[in-house]
Amino acid sequence: MPKLQNWRTTRRGYNDFTPPECRESVLEGEVFDHPTFPDGSKIVTSPIEKTEGRKVLTKTGSTYELGRISYAQRKMLRDRGTPYDPSNPVV
Repeated sequence: MPKLQNWRTTRRGYNDFTPPECRESVLEGEVFDHPTFPDGSKIVTSPIEKTEGRKVLTKTGSTYELGRISYAQRKMLRDRGTPYDPSNPVV
């Protein structure tokens, strides 16, 4: 299973007028053990469909294991006052 390192969540495909329920979360990070991309390639996933602990399923059917969280993601969580749960890291 491909693994994302130095990952963070971000929103994709919206502008200031897009309602919040239409904004989709994606993951950005460095991928390893992917059948198509060389190790360390920076990728953006398709929108997140569901998460199970440290495993993420995207809307296109790809599954990723989450490795090390990025500094930017940890800072964003701290700034928002959102606790970080390493066993279920995507909030």
